[in-house]
Formats: sequence, C-alpha cells, structure tokens
Amino acid sequence: MNDDDDTRRISRVEEKWSSSAEVYAVDGFKVFWEALETASAYQMEAAFGNTPWLESIMSRIPDTAEGRTLRALSLGCTNGEAAPANEFARTGRFVEVTVVDISQDLLASQKELTDKLGLGKIIRYRRMDLEQDAFDFESPFDLIFAVGTLHHIRGLERLFANINDSLTPAGLFFMREYVGPDRLQFTDHQIEIATTIRRALPERLCTNLEGKLCRDAWRPTVEEVVADDPSEAIRSSELLEIAGRFLAVEETRLTGGTLLDPLLHGIAGHFERDVSGREILPLLIAFEKILVREGVLPSDYVLMTARRRQDRS
Repeated sequence: MNDDDDTRRISRVEEKWSSSAEVYAVDGFKVFWEALETASAYQMEAAFGNTPWLESIMSRIPDTAEGRTLRALSLGCTNGEAAPANEFARTGRFVEVTVVDISQDLLASQKELTDKLGLGKIIRYRRMDLEQDAFDFESPFDLIFAVGTLHHIRGLERLFANINDSLTPAGLFFMREYVGPDRLQFTDHQIEIATTIRRALPERLCTNLEGKLCRDAWRPTVEEVVADDPSEAIRSSELLEIAGRFLAVEETRLTGGTLLDPLLHGIAGHFERDVSGREILPLLIAFEKILVREGVLPSDYVLMTARRRQDRS
C-alpha cells in the first residue's frame, strides 16, 4: 500500500467510524443484527455463559499484579455509557485504562461522556492507527482487549506481536471479533440457508428502510465493502490462526452470527418493533445454535482469551 492509498484508507475509516452509532441504526431503525437486544443477550450468553461478562473477565485477572494497581488497554473505542472501558474503570481495580482508536471524533465524544461520568481521571484517550503507529506505552498492561476492532487490521502479525509484548507476565488478552470470510464474502451455504428463511418470512419483515422488499440474504460485493470501509474484514478469516502464533490461547468460544448476520442485515429492526418479529427471532437464534453446534455452519464470531507467550522475547 502506497502513501496515497494509506491516506485514503485513514480518511475513509475515520469518516465512517466518527459516527459509529449510525453504522448499527439509521433514524432509530436497527440495521445490524447484533444491535437487537435479544441478539446481544444471545451473544453474551454464548461468550460468558450465565456469568456477567465483567465478572467473568475480572475473575481471570490476578488481584494483585506485581504489587501494582492494574492497567488496561482498549484497542478501539466503543461509544456509550456501557462501553467496556467505562465498566472496567468503575471496578476500582484499575489505576489507568487507555483507549486507542483511529477516529479522533469518536475519541473526543467518548471522552466528553467519560468526564461527565466522573471517570476522566482513570480513562485516557489516544488517537492511534493500529496499522502503523508504535506501541510506545510507558508500562505493560494487565489487560488488553478488543471488541470488533481487529478484523479491520491488515498487519495482524505486527499487531499480535505488539499485543504479546505489551502484556505483563500474568496479563490477559481477550477479543470479541468477527472471524468469518474476508470482505464479508459469506459462503454460498450461508446465503442459501438465509435466503430460504427470508423467503418464508412475512413481507413486512423483509422490507428495508427504503421500503424495498429484500427476499435475498445480504452479501455485498468486494467493491461495495471496500468503498464503504477499506479496512472492513480485510483479513478476518486469518485472525484466529495468527493470534495463536503470537499468544498463548486459553479458550475460544463460538458465538455464532453466521446465519443472523446475512439474514437480518438491513431489516433487523423489524425483529424488535414487530410483534411477529419478536416472536420469530428466538427461533432463528435457536436454529443458528443448532447449525453451528452440529457443524453445518462455522461460527463467524468468537470470544477468544489468551495470555502472554513466555517463549517470545
């Protein structure tokens, strides 16, 4: 990638994610499957079981870390009061939570909210391009995490080497990520199953925001994906394999999304607003669980936890 390409990449990615909430909902209508409360709850259960996610993660971090107060690093900025960085800061166990992201606007808006919540002394925000900026932090971290960020990175080898080197000896890394086909090129099998279901649903549940009836499941072209966000799912299918080369993986939990993503994209809001949609959604989730469990479909989303590899310098 030359300098001009890199400049265009940064500009487009910053533009898109400076208003990240609009990626998931347009004019109050949810277009992304995981924005649905029922789907989000399904993901949390698949990732953490019956244990609240914060309790699950905190239980894996030592009470003391070499006599120091804990430090955390968030790779990517999540907006809203319930952002993971805010939740970790509220535990009182962290002296510092650093949040990095390529979007200065997103960082600024979240910092404003954080300050209002009284967490400004703990959470620090820093603009950082994970593709090329150095991991020049003063001290290692007891916790490094990413939620929906790393599938946007091309230089995964460099990134995971930096993550490993930035962990304390007992440090924990976790990521909740899309690991499905690159550039959202869902398999024919996925699309066949999702399209069959769409064509069996009432028409009102398959109508998008423009009022168009969408009977075929969603699979954008590579050109459409790149035009919208040149970083989207750039090497997503390699994430788990490369992470395993650089980190000591403890656990990988399959959280699905393989059916729901192409099936509900663009029409998800109907499955919260419409009575029939709300009744149908749990059935779709149950069907996806069966397909993933039986190996009919892989899991396009995972929760992975790992530690520092001690055999790396």
